[in-house]
Amino acid sequence: MGHDRDTSFYVATVTFLVEDRLFRVPRAPFEQESSVFLDMFSIPQGDKAVVEGLCDENPIRLDGVTKDDFEQLLKALFCRQNGSQPPLPDNVKQWTSVLKLSTMWDFQIVRQSAIRALDSLQIDPVDRVALAQQYDIQEWLVPALNELAKRLEPISFEEGCRMGFDTALKLASLGLGSIVLYLDFRNPNARPRPFSNDGTSASDDLKQKPKAATPLRRTASASLPIRSNPTPTRSSIRPVLTFATAERYVPTRLRACLPAHSQKLHDAWWVPRWGERGEIFVFPNGSFVCWGTSETEARRFAKEVLAPCEIGSLREAETESLDFVTDPNEKTRIQGDLIILGRVAPLQEPDSAPAVHPPDLALDTTTLLARYAFSQALSRSTALAVLEESLEDYLSSVAQLPHSLEKTGKPGLSREALIKKLGSLLKFRQGLNLNRENFSDTPDLYWAEPELEGLFKSMSSALEVKTRTNAVNEKITYATEVQSILRQLLTESTAHRMELVIIALIAVEVVIALIRDGPELWHMAFGPQEKCSENDGSLPSAS
Repeated sequence: MGHDRDTSFYVATVTFLVEDRLFRVPRAPFEQESSVFLDMFSIPQGDKAVVEGLCDENPIRLDGVTKDDFEQLLKALFCRQNGSQPPLPDNVKQWTSVLKLSTMWDFQIVRQSAIRALDSLQIDPVDRVALAQQYDIQEWLVPALNELAKRLEPISFEEGCRMGFDTALKLASLGLGSIVLYLDFRNPNARPRPFSNDGTSASDDLKQKPKAATPLRRTASASLPIRSNPTPTRSSIRPVLTFATAERYVPTRLRACLPAHSQKLHDAWWVPRWGERGEIFVFPNGSFVCWGTSETEARRFAKEVLAPCEIGSLREAETESLDFVTDPNEKTRIQGDLIILGRVAPLQEPDSAPAVHPPDLALDTTTLLARYAFSQALSRSTALAVLEESLEDYLSSVAQLPHSLEKTGKPGLSREALIKKLGSLLKFRQGLNLNRENFSDTPDLYWAEPELEGLFKSMSSALEVKTRTNAVNEKITYATEVQSILRQLLTESTAHRMELVIIALIAVEVVIALIRDGPELWHMAFGPQEKCSENDGSLPSAS
């Protein structure tokens, strides 16, 4: 007679073989905390007589892993699960083993525990750089480089091997102190200030970067020669902040809500001064770009001025930030994550510039259209980031549909729910390709102004707008195909049910007809013969 298994205290185990050592451990933590093991355990075993991992004779082999590293991972995993036994790793080498395997197998909670433990230990800055690069610990990288920049000793060959020669050569070529420090030229007595973790100046207080900022952060090192070598003609470094706060702004409301001195400038509204010495470009796609304003001033502008004009307000604004300097001896360009506003060629069509300039300007009008071109590219990138974020949320919401179809043979959603999902996809694609200002076309202004077109395209290229647009389209295409297949399956299922209903109705109709017309049909079929038989029996004899 079989017995019921307790739902809480009947523990399934799994056996692993690492090198020449067997490990038999509870299976649940691996399924709950690692997406890699969850997917591995969900693979059907087929018709095997002995399921892999259930006994010592048929363990799950973990190749490419040492038994010592695996043991440290188990200590970190099960100590946190079950109290103080077994003991936690207690040195840098052991915690590095935990970090290695938790990153490889996507144990996110264990990985964060390993990072916190290593952060509390005394680790050489060179090793911190190496670990940060190998295991993608972004919050360690810049502080460790700062420590190397402040020390007097040069980088040794052995240290170069540990951190990677690319990083070591960059440090050596720029000079240790110039890697992550810059001086404010206008304040010669100021102490060097470190860059923040995202490569922008420490004065920037945006706490989180969107995905759109990733390309600029990857090329941030290209701006270091400008940042670390001030000249008498170059201004201090100031921020450029981009915000996307809504799906779009109502153009007719903008005119009434913007400050009195604002002007229409091609596809945007230009606010010549906001705050102490900043200007703003407002674009109808739900984003605005601030030059020289603080984050506080920018958010005040969004709240006080743009909030009444928003359609489809975002719960959390998408942001992008970089820096700019002005230098009349330099050519206007973008270098890394730094915009240099300098020399510009005369306009091919003077009518492209505003005819009348307000008296109270925050920035020089010489580079006004250059700032506009950079701003338009930034605006498109941030608006694209909004679509990317929405699409990621959508894909996450339908991620289980293929799995549900595989496991149960059913989509797990009603026909109405699937149609709503398709509608959301169509909305994404419309926002990507069919809006008045999409992400692929070159605005009309730049057809007549080749230099402005070059600035616009250089910023778009730095932000990888075209590549990201294609990636979003491919994701939408894939999601649409999946949804279309599921809808066909749902339609076939509905048609099958309708056929069964029709067959049942026909059967009911036949039964009702038999009940209602049965006697008459019987009489029609058999009644005359019986009557004839009776008549035949009553006839007198012929004799």
